[in-house]
Amino acid sequence: MTLAASLLFFFAYLMSDDNATRLPAFNWFKRLIIVAFILLSIGLFMTFGHFWG
Repeated sequence: MTLAASLLFFFAYLMSDDNATRLPAFNWFKRLIIVAFILLSIGLFMTFGHFWG
C-alpha cells in the first residue's frame, strides 16, 4: 500500500511542470519509499523468522 502511494507521488512528480507541485510530490515520494522499504524488510524478517525460527 505504501509502495503504491509512493509510486503515485513519483508519477505526479514526473508529470507536473511547475515547481509548486513537483517539490512536495518528490518529498512525499522519498518519505513513502523509505517507509515502504522499512515495512517490507520487517515483513520479510518476520516471515523468515516464522518459517525458519
